[in-house]
Amino acid sequence: MKSGFCAGAALLMCGVWGASAADGIAVNVPVALDYALIEQALREHLFSGDGASLTVSQDAAGCNRVTAAAPRVAASGDGRVAV
Repeated sequence: MKSGFCAGAALLMCGVWGASAADGIAVNVPVALDYALIEQALREHLFSGDGASLTVSQDAAGCNRVTAAAPRVAASGDGRVAV
């Protein structure tokens, strides 16, 4: 049984590796994400301003400014990550 499994796995791998980029094979790989860890990293590295904020854009005169604050990271319903 083990040799049959190995042969099947070998054929599958040959099929995947033998495919060119033009064949357009889509491969979905499930990945478990720690959303709290991602939020913490965003706050530490990007949202380091007052009140965990990030100034995205500011004009030279200082009159107009776009600021993002308190990032939240969660799973969306379609398998994407919402920030």
